[in-house]
Amino acid sequence: MVEEASLPAVLFPGLLERNGIDHRIVALAQMYRILLGKAEERLSIGVAPPAIADTLCVAPDTPVMLLDRLVLTLDGHPVEWRIAHCHLAGGYYRAEIG
Repeated sequence: MVEEASLPAVLFPGLLERNGIDHRIVALAQMYRILLGKAEERLSIGVAPPAIADTLCVAPDTPVMLLDRLVLTLDGHPVEWRIAHCHLAGGYYRAEIG
């Protein structure tokens, strides 16, 4: 899986300067004392663009699962937006949040 996540800089000051930290949103929220609320993930099928295909070791335009996730704070503000390309290759996708 190849993923790209965006976080609001105002909620995570100094994050880019930190090394060796856990990049899971639950761990980051705990580190920055942010209370997480609900998350929603949409799944669809698309094709792998060349750079993503190369990273996933598949041919360009190979069908992949697209995952679009939004995690909110307890009071409803966006805390993470993640887009991921996943090539299952006979496997499955499992999400565990929390």
